Formats: sequence, structure tokens, C-alpha cells
Amino acid sequence: MSFIEKLTVFHDNNSVFSDYTQQAYDYSRDSFTLDLVAADDYLYLGRYKPFNAVYVEMATANTTDTTFTAEFYNGTAWTSLTLQSDDSDAMQRSGYIRWDIDDDWSEVAVNSTTKYWIRLRPGSDFLASTAVQGINIVFADDIDLKEEFFEVSSYLPSGESSFILTHQSVKKDILQKLRRDGRYLVSAATGSVKDVNEWDLNNYDQVRNAAKHLALSKIYMNISDSVGDVWMIKSEKHQKMYSESMDMFFLSIDYDDTGFESNAEKESAGHARLVRR
Repeated sequence: MSFIEKLTVFHDNNSVFSDYTQQAYDYSRDSFTLDLVAADDYLYLGRYKPFNAVYVEMATANTTDTTFTAEFYNGTAWTSLTLQSDDSDAMQRSGYIRWDIDDDWSEVAVNSTTKYWIRLRPGSDFLASTAVQGINIVFADDIDLKEEFFEVSSYLPSGESSFILTHQSVKKDILQKLRRDGRYLVSAATGSVKDVNEWDLNNYDQVRNAAKHLALSKIYMNISDSVGDVWMIKSEKHQKMYSESMDMFFLSIDYDDTGFESNAEKESAGHARLVRR
């Protein structure tokens, strides 16, 4: 039986854990309040295999001017992890948090749950009463949209502060296309086969351009109020650009389901399962 593989999200407040996995998973449902107010408070993010990014959508942004420090478990101890980037600026806005995967990243039990974990805490001043709408992953965000259509925020749906639900929908569409194209995983440990999901792309930037164009196509379609109007034409244009962007020769996917990008995946990602249309 297939199941949704959610990012596990724990808040550790002086060894008292709160589980926000369900709230964090879906950007369209419940937000949760995150208080990182002491030196021993951590936000833990974990999966059954290594991963290299999350996208944080804020409901009420952090107002403390600080940065995140990050750690991972190397098999012996928690050790410093250098963030490749933190577009969220320690949750002062929505954005990606990215890091490079260390070869010695190891599983460890946190709150009786064994995963590959990273943990975050503010480097100086602490966060209080910061409301998070979701912590998951999307393939493009509103900044990408503004590269093409700077005034896009003028067309936000009523009551919405971002197009995060459009980005979430785009992610599902792209995953469905990859599955139709025959992308799948074969577990190196068990040999079992399963569908590709959002955490199986080794480099999200490879589908970022496609995700941007599909999101714009959806947005223009919603703006359109008659067949053949300028918005419909723009929607069709970006739908075509999306299709062209997805017709890529190279796409690195974690085919062996280990979380580490192997040489075989680098070399065969665009060959063994290439689908020409």
C-alpha cells in the first residue's frame, strides 16, 4: 500500500517535544506557532533518507533580526552544518532553506523517531510566536514568478498573501508527469519499486523553470474571463514553455532511494529513462 511520505517536523523546547508534522505538510491547512526562545530550543526536520532543502511558508513572519545555525548527526555527535542558503532569512519571510549533504550524515533517534535529521536554532536573538503555514518543498516560488511578471502579486486570490497553493498544485502536476514518463525508484536495500515523489529530485533547480511557467499558466488562466483574451493567450504560451522545459535531457533523480546522488544517477539520469515526445 502506498502512503504519503511526510517530512517529520519536531519542536524541542527544553526536551519537551511538539510534533508539527501534520500541520507542516500541507500549505493550505493549519498553521502552527513556533517559539525558539531558549538556547536549547530546536526545530528538527527529518526524513528516512537524506534531503537537501525545504520551503518555509510563513503565516506570521519572525520579526527578530537573526540567522539560523544548523546541525546534523555524523554518527557520533551533532556537528555544524553550513547552510548553502537561507532565503527565508531565519523565517523573516517565506523562502527556501538549502544545505549540502554530508557523506557522513547518519540516522539518529530524536523523540524516539529514527531519521536523518537536521536541526535549526537562531544564532543570536530568539524567535517568539512565529506562525508557520507549512514546511515542505515546492519547485518554484513567487520570486520566480516576478522574473517574468513583476506585477503578478496584484492578481493574488482574495485573502491570499502568496501563490503558495498554486506552487503546491504545480508540484503535484510535475510529479504526475514524471510518473507517467516512467520515473520510479528501486530501493537499494530491498529492491522494492515505488513512485517518485517530491523528495526524490536530487536538484530542484532542474525543474524550477518548468514550475515557474506552469504556475504562470495557471495564474493567467484564472485571470482570463473569455476565450481568446490576452490572459488566455499568455496562459497557453506559458503552458507551451512549461512543456518545453520539461522535455529535458538530464534530470537527476534518486533512483536507488538512498538520498545520496550516486555516480550512476549522475551519468544515467538523462539516458536510461529519457522519454522523447
